[in-house]
Amino acid sequence: MQFEPPQPPEVPRAAKLPAWRWIGLGIVAAVPVLALAGVFGDAQGVALVEEGPLAVEVEWPTRARYAVPGPLRVTVRNRSDAPLDDVSVGFDPVWMEHFEEADFNPAPVTAWTFALPTIAPGASAGIVGELRPLAAGRHLGAVHVTSGGTTVRLDLETRVWP
Repeated sequence: MQFEPPQPPEVPRAAKLPAWRWIGLGIVAAVPVLALAGVFGDAQGVALVEEGPLAVEVEWPTRARYAVPGPLRVTVRNRSDAPLDDVSVGFDPVWMEHFEEADFNPAPVTAWTFALPTIAPGASAGIVGELRPLAAGRHLGAVHVTSGGTTVRLDLETRVWP
């Protein structure tokens, strides 16, 4: 005579977690998917504004990583028939205080203000530099380009990830 152990009882298989743990599990699963989609990576913004004799193109970091340098370029084109000899480019100090100036060409004349050389009709001039973010978060500012009585303003926004 042979004895066999009894069969195990039927137990429904289901994960029994509280709602807040399901939410946390979803967030944990979403982070690598968002990272693969490039949400946390670097991104550059480009804006072009034409007003009066000025055509201004700005390229700046819209998303950056803490302490990783990103390019900043401002190009000013003369749309008039006369040379522009008084062009200045200035950045809001509120925006720039969140970055470390790595290197700019040309060098600033005063704090975050740059003077451009004379721009012939149809020609362009500009500044090129790198910004190294010093603070994580959302930073708002603007760049102002002035020549004679014309001022062009472009709003800037940068998100810095830790």
